[in-house]
Amino acid sequence: MIPLAVRGENGYRNYSSDILETLTFIHQAQDLGFTLDEVVRRKQRITALIEKYT
Repeated sequence: MIPLAVRGENGYRNYSSDILETLTFIHQAQDLGFTLDEVVRRKQRITALIEKYT
């Protein structure tokens, strides 16, 4: 669901804004009680619907 992050010279991971949105989505969904597996399945369904209708 999330590609490996590139690390800067300081060793910190550098994520794109798209990846940060995905991480935020996962965190918020887990706070609501969803498992990671449920989050992945819902994210895939949402992505498929967006691609279908845009």
